[in-house]
Amino acid sequence: MNRIIRFGFATYESLIQKLSSADSPSSILQIFQQNKDLFKQEHVVLSLRMLGRYSRQLGHDNNYSELTGKLNDIVDQLTEYDVIDVLFWLRKFRQNKIPTNFQQQSQNKLFQRIQQMSENQMFSFRNMCNVYFDLSLLNHSNDQLAKSISEQLLTTKQLSPFLIIQLFSSLVVKVNNCSLSKYDTQILNNGVKVVEGLLEELDVEQKSLLFKSLAEIQFQNIAPKYSLPHLIKQVKDLLLQKIELLQEDSVLNIFKAYTSLPRYFDQDLIKELKDMIVTTIEQNPNNLSSKFLILLIERISTSHGSKYPSDLIKKIVGELTQRISKKEVETPLISQLCANLLRYKKFEDLAVVLKDSGESNLKILNYLYINGINLKEYVNQYVQIQESKRINTYNALHYLIYAHRDAQEHEEKFMAICKSVIQSNPHSLLKTILDININSQIKSQVQEEAFMQIIENVKEKKTDIFKVLKELLNSCINHRCKQALLQLNDQSEDKLQAKLILSKVIGDMSDFDSDRLSIILQLLQKDPKNIPIFRFVDYLTLNVQSLNGLVRSDQIQWVCQVLQLAFLNQPSARLNALVSFVERFESAGYSSRQVIQLVKRVSEQFRAANPTSPYPDSAFVQIMINQGIMTPEDAVIQLNNEKSYYYLKVQLCGIALQLDNPPENVIQLKDKIKADCQLDAEEMKIKQIQEVITLFKLTQNETDKIKSQIKAYASKLTQRQYFDLVMNAKEPTLIKELAYNFPQVGTKIALPKLIKIIEKFQKNNVANQMIYNILLEQYGLQFSGAFNELRVQVLSILANGKLKQVDVFLKTLEKISKAPQFYKTYFGDILESLIQLGITEPDVVNLIKSMADRSNLNSQSSLKLLHYYVLADQPFEEIEKIANTLETLKARETYRINTIYEILKRTHPESKATQIHEALVKEEKIANTQKKNQYTVEYIQKLLQAVGVEVEANYQMDRVQIELYLPQTQQSILILTGYNLNYDKITLTGSGLLQKKLFALLSKQVITVNFKELFDITNYEDKVKYLQNQGISIAVDPTTVDYSAVKQIEKRDNQKRPNQKKQQNQQIDQDETHEHVEG
Repeated sequence: MNRIIRFGFATYESLIQKLSSADSPSSILQIFQQNKDLFKQEHVVLSLRMLGRYSRQLGHDNNYSELTGKLNDIVDQLTEYDVIDVLFWLRKFRQNKIPTNFQQQSQNKLFQRIQQMSENQMFSFRNMCNVYFDLSLLNHSNDQLAKSISEQLLTTKQLSPFLIIQLFSSLVVKVNNCSLSKYDTQILNNGVKVVEGLLEELDVEQKSLLFKSLAEIQFQNIAPKYSLPHLIKQVKDLLLQKIELLQEDSVLNIFKAYTSLPRYFDQDLIKELKDMIVTTIEQNPNNLSSKFLILLIERISTSHGSKYPSDLIKKIVGELTQRISKKEVETPLISQLCANLLRYKKFEDLAVVLKDSGESNLKILNYLYINGINLKEYVNQYVQIQESKRINTYNALHYLIYAHRDAQEHEEKFMAICKSVIQSNPHSLLKTILDININSQIKSQVQEEAFMQIIENVKEKKTDIFKVLKELLNSCINHRCKQALLQLNDQSEDKLQAKLILSKVIGDMSDFDSDRLSIILQLLQKDPKNIPIFRFVDYLTLNVQSLNGLVRSDQIQWVCQVLQLAFLNQPSARLNALVSFVERFESAGYSSRQVIQLVKRVSEQFRAANPTSPYPDSAFVQIMINQGIMTPEDAVIQLNNEKSYYYLKVQLCGIALQLDNPPENVIQLKDKIKADCQLDAEEMKIKQIQEVITLFKLTQNETDKIKSQIKAYASKLTQRQYFDLVMNAKEPTLIKELAYNFPQVGTKIALPKLIKIIEKFQKNNVANQMIYNILLEQYGLQFSGAFNELRVQVLSILANGKLKQVDVFLKTLEKISKAPQFYKTYFGDILESLIQLGITEPDVVNLIKSMADRSNLNSQSSLKLLHYYVLADQPFEEIEKIANTLETLKARETYRINTIYEILKRTHPESKATQIHEALVKEEKIANTQKKNQYTVEYIQKLLQAVGVEVEANYQMDRVQIELYLPQTQQSILILTGYNLNYDKITLTGSGLLQKKLFALLSKQVITVNFKELFDITNYEDKVKYLQNQGISIAVDPTTVDYSAVKQIEKRDNQKRPNQKKQQNQQIDQDETHEHVEG
């Protein structure tokens, strides 16, 4: 018989049994401490697995160091089954931030052993999936393992619902860590194929988990398709069918899924769930647990966009408030609720109930703090309780924030604790303060002091920069911190590498931080040749939350500049990284001119370096075509690229045909496309229409045939088909036909594509009132969800269309004024639109003033602001204040600059504003009005002369040309036509208003004559009465006047060829140019 060993263990097997049945971490530790001599490899591995299982019960101490440290001695002996247990333990300890005491060298050995086992096919398929899952969470890749899984995935008999969901969950982690390899992508593609056959085996809960995992993979951001697989819609539809069977966890999975899905994905499931939740709260609230409601708020709070109406939040908070008042919700859940609501507006009833509850949990106090509740009594109570006890850093920071505002007498006590930690361990304080989600001046002060102390410690080599870099990047809260880090890097021998910088922030699932991105961009642009472009693009745009944060920020232009710099310094960099960048913006429902400019500049850089070579990436070529920046010359070069697929060649051919003399191969391709499209057939297929419409220089018969086919298909076209037809069409008559059919499709098209379509219509002069009405309707419907630049693009379209929609501008500016910092880049465009349309209503002017006061504008935007103030008759002190900020200014001389200069030199000749404009006007010249058809001037001149009024045409006064001047009364006449009238034919454009202001300084009175109104009057006597009503003194009886000179002009005009007359009338009714001040 074996002898009895201490603690009652007699055998090897009994020790295994005892460890397996241990019910707490302490019992495992006790078993180890009393049986150290017996502990072999198997016992260590089993102990680690059991510790991993109970890891949530462990503190962040090092009590288990001796036991866990034994792994370092046996890592070379681990079997394939041991590896699975060790990885499980390591993952659990890392997730719960427990010290592992597993040396880096030993970890490397473990990963090498896994590599060998993978190469030798030692893992079963199930175990491969387990290892793959753990490695993904440990942020470690194993291509051999991924390759094996992808190869076996389609044929294995071991696949189960659990394993497929586990695989997709692993891929979610890979996406979040920007570490998706080509073998990971193969797993993804094969997983999508194989899961369709498993759908029937999945219960409702598993379907909801699958739906969440598939959504979180964010297929819309993954190359090469950048689109959702049909599988996601299938799973969604199955869930919708079983919606009555969904449990609370499944509902939460669905809400979580929708936070990652693109805006265009069907909202029917989430809408139905929302309605069911609201109805249940109203009728049977006890059917919903408090935990579910609180977790639901967390899901909603992390959602991008406005998918969930505010009434849902109000309903949930209202129900929870009642439960809290009745003591029906546990304190940990209340704390979680308060943490979730920190980003929301105040709920006063909830704050009152929380205060009355007497709870002093820090998360609850944080919520009371942001709701303005005085926390003096809480601070006093805490100080009294902790009088002789040690106060940890986390509590000290919180109570410092509370005391700074509500109990200043205790501020010094908590500040002393914080300062002590700053001196002894500033890194720990910085990590702690980053976990505090309320803002305060004193918090920023302490954070800055800790930041600067770390910088000093690094300089003195007391701290390794690599260990503190993550916290430093997350704590660059002001200019001083950013400059300190930049100077530290500049003075260091070992510069911070771009790869290292990105490794510290990739995978961090915290909210988008504008300050963090700012310092990253500043560091990266110092060494552009070493920026890992793919990884940088993935960091910015692969994750939906990061992408939406970037979209809502004011940093897109800066990001594009850094990317352009990287491509410029890395001539061999692959262009498909830029394809991902553009496609992901599109999937987010955002179209940015900054991104288009980036593509244009990178393409120009490539062409300058490779004058005769085609672009190597067909996806990049497609992006260039889609964005309208492919030149005919580039298209000719690209057509020589044999790798191009057929439809791309069709598009390139259409662009190349815009050359005056296209090459012979382009002509031949054109003829082949025409033949393939069967233009002589009675009915063409939609694909054939899409191909032939891309061509240019079509015959009249060909365009007539295509027009008839467009009419036939008009009611059947999908949004995508219509969009492609419009964007690819070259012939004006075909674009006009598509514009005619726009109302049938326009209401279904998302705002970004709608904007592109209407811009194309405007460019070809075929936009009309119906088109603009649909734009305004869709803008109204999508107003809350529209992002920064989209709003500005809508305003620009209205300005270019000369639609003075003051209500639209006012509502948009009210929205912008709530966060003007995000619109700083576009402020000049906003002002340009207001100036073009002559919108000077007081409410609009006040909003512009408010935004300007809160924004640091560049010189070009400031110049436009000055022009707007002149236009809006603002006090000259404000105009001069702007002028004093303009030191070095370059601008293209325009009619507007000349006009404003002529105004300023007459009203304030010695002012700074006048001096600035004098420098911009390159030479002395006659300040002429915009070029107009002289027919209008001559017509009114002859009419006035016929009734005895002395009138001078194109009269020059003080170096300014006036169209018509009445010397006897010293009146000037401003003729209103399409040049200076808005679309309504009534209100003056900004150009017209400035012209009127200038004329008013030169004459006693400015008479405005709307030429269309005058011309439409059929009776000469009534024409004269109209002029009298405008303020022109006419003494003779109009019924006795000889109008033969006027009739002669009309006759001469009628004798013109019809097309010339039509062009003349169009010229009268439309603006000649849209003036822009450019740097």
